[in-house]
Amino acid sequence: MGQRDIQDFWLDFAERYWERRGVLLGEEQAGALPQVSADELFGAVVSCCEDFRGGGRQKVRFYADDQEVDLLGGCHQMLLPARHDGSFAAYNARLLEREGLENYALVVADWHQFDRALWERILSAVQNLAAVVGISHARMDTQVFLGTYKATPFGVHVDRTSGFHFPVVGTKTMRFWPDRFAQATPELRGALRYERYLEQSTALSARPGQVLYWPSSDWHVAESDGEFSVTWGFGYWLGDGMTSLALEELARLLMESPGRCRAVSRAALVDEARDMCEVDALVGKLATFASDPRLRSAVARGWLEHFSACGYLRPPPLLEYAGARGAGVVTRKSMYTILAAPESAGAMRVAAGGYSATMANEPAVWDAIAVLNAGGELAGRPPESAVGQMIDFCLRAGALELRPERA
Repeated sequence: MGQRDIQDFWLDFAERYWERRGVLLGEEQAGALPQVSADELFGAVVSCCEDFRGGGRQKVRFYADDQEVDLLGGCHQMLLPARHDGSFAAYNARLLEREGLENYALVVADWHQFDRALWERILSAVQNLAAVVGISHARMDTQVFLGTYKATPFGVHVDRTSGFHFPVVGTKTMRFWPDRFAQATPELRGALRYERYLEQSTALSARPGQVLYWPSSDWHVAESDGEFSVTWGFGYWLGDGMTSLALEELARLLMESPGRCRAVSRAALVDEARDMCEVDALVGKLATFASDPRLRSAVARGWLEHFSACGYLRPPPLLEYAGARGAGVVTRKSMYTILAAPESAGAMRVAAGGYSATMANEPAVWDAIAVLNAGGELAGRPPESAVGQMIDFCLRAGALELRPERA
């Protein structure tokens, strides 16, 4: 697909399907979306599981016969895919033959953190989607679902996310119910047995090379005949994460402020209940912190990082960039946008790829960012200069490419 074809696809998709109804996208339409092979996905999933084993804050869940297994506390880490497996097929064979598991499911979230190249491939598609529907104000994430499970082990459910799912091994079948039916049928929600509600549902099946999409309002469950399958997806979450961020930062400031703890007699409580002085003091403190420059600074930082990563809250780690930054030319990678805002007297904050840094607020930095965002190139700068610091940070964030100057 050419860029014009991709733009036309997303315009048509937004008008016909976005947050309206589910659809199976054929191989030609799938050309507008990222393609990830099973082998590429395996390495990222293993890295995510390794981080989980090491105490990282990863969301990894394993189910056997529809019951969640305590992987860490229950000493069941051998149930996770490992590098020595070499492939999803070999991992499945190990669980079937050595562990005797015939009905299992593994769910791994945010595996994109562990493969920047794959994340950038996904970002390229998300940028095109965002150009039509906007960047998610809540969050973007990735998932992988694999196993021999016959139905989603946690039953019929709904997520506040518009979802795109890509099978890479086996067939992926999803069954959907409209929200109005699920709301009127509470026994459907969370159900593992839902045969009597099949007439009110629709089902879509996809094979590798095809894509399933459904809106955030659809209640859904995955189905299979027990065949081993691997599906990855990315989710565009609905909601207002910026408001949540502001409330979290406000709460942090309140908790860090000095408070008082005193004994109050029953008689004093009666008097204080009449004039509500304690309540008024707390509300006054809230009002004070709401206008605190530290709150604005924290929320601004979160806003810049969020939108510089197209809504992804967990980007891959910063790069340990090695090389002579003063010798060469830098250009911006197309899937990134460099954002900047004044921060305080003489300082600005620059964000790229989900990270941000404070640097000197100089006109030359703003001009350099404008050139890069417009698709232009810049000659390298000494790291001690303000523009050099901006280039150095954006290289580490993965947003720039450095190449030798043409002779």
